[in-house]
Amino acid sequence: MEKALKQQIIERASVYWKSNQARQTGVVLFETIPVNRRHAWAYEILKLAYSHFPKDPRIDAVLAFAEHPERWGDGRDSRLSREAHRMVDEVNRDYNYPIIFHLATQVGKIVYTAQQYPGLFDHSAGWEIAEVLKQIAQQLDNHEFEVQAWSALANESFIELEEPVMCHPACPTCTMNRLTS
Repeated sequence: MEKALKQQIIERASVYWKSNQARQTGVVLFETIPVNRRHAWAYEILKLAYSHFPKDPRIDAVLAFAEHPERWGDGRDSRLSREAHRMVDEVNRDYNYPIIFHLATQVGKIVYTAQQYPGLFDHSAGWEIAEVLKQIAQQLDNHEFEVQAWSALANESFIELEEPVMCHPACPTCTMNRLTS
């Protein structure tokens, strides 16, 4: 993809970001990232945001899950999947968790779906990353963090697609929109 087209995509997403329409920002950006790179994009965003929060082994598990795709299904290391999945389930049931857990939950969903496991998570998880990241930036009220968050979210190196592609063969959103792989 040529640089000018990437810049157009980033500029369109930036308009949404600046007007507090972060979910639409997520739609614009997430759909330009190839399925096999979405976990890395999500990992970088969570790693940045997490650096501003107290450490927690459940979020560490999601980061490890996203960082080591080659170990997701391997014997003793399959615990990465179980631990990350457990946290996603907990946060989905109880919304009283700090906001960083909600970001980690969306990242866990993307990582799981990117691996093409059966029983995928909702397609909108990638869109929601932008939404939660914007909320974190607003809560932290730190200009430097907001600049870093935008840079991670709109990282040009991940933008490769001109048209959205199917995230998972069983995804109802992709099927409804007639997306192919």
